[in-house]
Amino acid sequence: ALSRKYDKLGYLDSGICGAYIVPYVLFSGGRGDLAIDLLSSENPDIGYKAMMNRGATTLYEYPKCGGSADHPMFGAPSEFLFTRLLGIDIESYKGELIIEPCITSKVKYAKGRLDTYLGRISVGFSLSDKAVFEIEIPSGINASLKVGEKLLPLSAGQNRFEF
Repeated sequence: ALSRKYDKLGYLDSGICGAYIVPYVLFSGGRGDLAIDLLSSENPDIGYKAMMNRGATTLYEYPKCGGSADHPMFGAPSEFLFTRLLGIDIESYKGELIIEPCITSKVKYAKGRLDTYLGRISVGFSLSDKAVFEIEIPSGINASLKVGEKLLPLSAGQNRFEF
């Protein structure tokens, strides 16, 4: 029901709490493509992309008219850029870290890093004629890259895969 609603609507209409919950449920339910559509919506009332188009470098308190130009109210979904889009989900770490980026036709390139209690983890990918993944893993942890059904072991330091 949630996917159907937002497939039709095309933007978040959920307010402060739903701005976190809706993308979380969509990413968790395998609809990362829709979550990314919602987060990159150009709807002037709540679109993060609309804020960027108006020159914002931080999140507005009120996306349509500004208010505070540096406000965390709608910032909660930015967590998903690391945990879901790049796939750096250390909360699920139980002896092995599975890096599982959200691969969707909506995003052709993503790159970022996260400083964690395990150390710095960097993930980047680009999708064109071939998929290229570059991942840096700190020493001392067991990690793998999951892409579709493939589970590829990662070693400490730089890792690169092309498909």
